[in-house]
Amino acid sequence: MLGKRELYESANEPIDLPAAHTGAVARYLDWEIITSNRSRWPDVERRLPFPVGVVEFTDRRTLRTLSPTL
Repeated sequence: MLGKRELYESANEPIDLPAAHTGAVARYLDWEIITSNRSRWPDVERRLPFPVGVVEFTDRRTLRTLSPTL
């Protein structure tokens, strides 16, 4: 979770809009985000003012939870 100062600073940095939109919709619908590539999510998770659950779909046909859903 970001404090006020970090929130203002991050507002001037470029953001991955599709990932941010996906995070907002996941929160609105109370769903986890399912992805095959976790690399874009740490930055998005850091910037969102709320926690989201991210689940990675691996090649082994299993789901691996990468962050808890609250």
